[in-house]
Amino acid sequence: FTSTYTNYLVVLTTSLSTDNYVYVRMRASGTDNSTSNYYSAMQYINYGTGAASVDCTTGGQTSFLRVFYPDAGSNLVTYAWTVASPQATAKTAMLGYGNRNNAAGVFSSGVFNDTTSFDSMSFNPLTGNLTGKVQVYGYGL
Repeated sequence: FTSTYTNYLVVLTTSLSTDNYVYVRMRASGTDNSTSNYYSAMQYINYGTGAASVDCTTGGQTSFLRVFYPDAGSNLVTYAWTVASPQATAKTAMLGYGNRNNAAGVFSSGVFNDTTSFDSMSFNPLTGNLTGKVQVYGYGL
């Protein structure tokens, strides 16, 4: 992230070797920020039944944990997030959507509840291996 753009669209096309969360951390100068300032939630809507479920963190966490949960396997899963004002010395918010291979549409949100300027983000699986491609598009408003 640079000061050239205000907001960013981050698109992650990936596969994961195990069913589990992928946590997201904001970064500055090549270092993950692991302070307890992350809040996140996501909602799944099952393709087959239409049933919805909510998954959220309580209290400040050390990462955005509830924004990305792909299914294991070789099928690619795509998630996209709008990241609002990561370079500003202000709270950073994320709003996203995606799909799980065999289960549901996913909608997620998160906020980093501190005034920190960031230049990148990292994607880290709780278990297993994450492979894929990240695309980042900057835009100003």
